[in-house]
Order: sequence, then structure tokens, then C-alpha cells
Amino acid sequence: MKCAEITGCFGFNWLQNLCGLFNISSYENAWTGCNNCDVFILPMPQKKRAANCTQSSTYSTTNHLSVCESAIDGNRSQLTALCSITQNGPNEWWEVELVNATWIKYVTIYNRQECCQEWLNKLSLQVDGVECNRVNLTVPFSIGNFSCNAFGSRVRVQSLVTNYLILCEVEVY
Repeated sequence: MKCAEITGCFGFNWLQNLCGLFNISSYENAWTGCNNCDVFILPMPQKKRAANCTQSSTYSTTNHLSVCESAIDGNRSQLTALCSITQNGPNEWWEVELVNATWIKYVTIYNRQECCQEWLNKLSLQVDGVECNRVNLTVPFSIGNFSCNAFGSRVRVQSLVTNYLILCEVEVY
């Protein structure tokens, strides 16, 4: 049995002629020995490249414009002044268009730090207009990883509450 033929599997050799193959999500279960101990690992998902973005509205003050690009500039700072912010309203959304259509495993969202983190407790993640995850949290998050498992080129974060949508950084994997 070759590890490369088993989905979600990797192997290692800790003693000569004894190789452990197991599924990363259930490593406490059965082990399989083999003579050929090639090592296979699952590659870490690569961050997808953004082409451009849009949002439902843009919050602005006399000295600050909270554009959608603030959430894809590579700056993981969680200071509100460096984040993308929409106006206060129902169903506010932010969307990124990827360079290519691709398989999207999960989305990482960096929430604001100063206050009001609960504003992101209820949101919908969508790929090409189809919901891949509906988030309904009771405890606010600082940095959230949300599974998606969808194929497409447009990723949308839509608020399910009537408020500002504030995203400090969004990374698509």
C-alpha cells in the first residue's frame, strides 16, 4: 500500500522497515506497516491571489476612506483604521475576485481588535454566489478560519446582521 494512493494520508519511518501510514484527521486509529517507506505529506494550502475586490458600500470620514482593498493588502494588523469598512446597513458584503477559478478550502478572516468583534459573529461565506459556510457564533473571534470546500473565482463575505461589515484582512486558501 502506498501512502500516495490514500487520500489525506502521510507516512514516516521511525525504525528500519517499519513505516507508519495514517490519515491526519484520525491518527489515533489503525496503523499500517510497509516495507517501502517513502514519505508523503499533504501540502499546505497556498494562499490564493486576488485580482480585485468590491464591497456593497464604503465607510468614509474626512480623513479616512475604508476601501475593500484594505482587506487584501497583506497587512494583518487588526486596527480598525487599516480595515475595510462598509456603511451601517442590512446585508452588507465584501467580495474578492481571484486571479483564477480554483478550489477554495477555507477562508481566514482577521477581525478588528479595538471593539465590536461580535459584528462578525453571523456571516455567510459564498463562492460564485453559492453559500459554502454560514457562520453563527456565540463568542467573537479575533482570527477565524472558516471551511468552504467550493470551486470558483469570487469569494463573498456577507454580514447577516444590520451593522458595519469590518474586515481587517481576508485570506483565501
